[in-house]
Amino acid sequence: MSSLLNTYYRANESWQIAITQVLPPYIDPVIIRWLETSPDTLVHLTQIYGSPLNIVWPHTVEQNVNAMVEVAKTFGIQTNLYYGVKVNKSQSLLQAAVAAGTGADVSSLYELNDAIRTGCRGTELCATGPAKTTAFLQALIVQGARIVIDSLEEMDELIHLATRWISPSGRISILLRFRPESNHISRFGMSSAEIMTALEKLNYSDQVKVDGFHFHLSGYSSVSRIKAFLIPYP
Repeated sequence: MSSLLNTYYRANESWQIAITQVLPPYIDPVIIRWLETSPDTLVHLTQIYGSPLNIVWPHTVEQNVNAMVEVAKTFGIQTNLYYGVKVNKSQSLLQAAVAAGTGADVSSLYELNDAIRTGCRGTELCATGPAKTTAFLQALIVQGARIVIDSLEEMDELIHLATRWISPSGRISILLRFRPESNHISRFGMSSAEIMTALEKLNYSDQVKVDGFHFHLSGYSSVSRIKAFLIPYP
């Protein structure tokens, strides 16, 4: 699940990261009761569908969404959450996420249509991923979705399409995906110089507006993520 943060950096504020050495597995109480009352069901499902077997529990999505929002509030951060459709193709989980108040992070025309079918509004969509097709960009404009720009070529095409397709609000909201120097070989995002060029290209369009920056990092290092998050700040 991705999130769009609206906050500011306080220079006199320090951050500490505490990582426990032993992290016990967490099992939702509903799942525990199911395992205790129907122990044979799991065996039967495995016999029918084979192994590995992925069983989803849509009710946990709302719990996770609420927990993430509460953590953000403790730091004074206003956040909008977007469920990553690419991560899990389950329509039940996507529908549960939208019902819980999240938007949808889509990376293809098919994922966009899936999100719309669950009741997600166009303005609650955020499109990520490199090399977006023309048809995908057109649909995003018409739906009023926020679009993450991965390259100068993508920026040029969006500016061109903005002359032919109109967003419901009259403006096309974009985020510029920044590629940190520590991850310079990544196919995601633009360098600092390319970001500056992309900003200059906005002079050629009255419809396209930058609402912030976006970054994508491989791995799970919290330190590198924090550093990348702070780089775009003036």
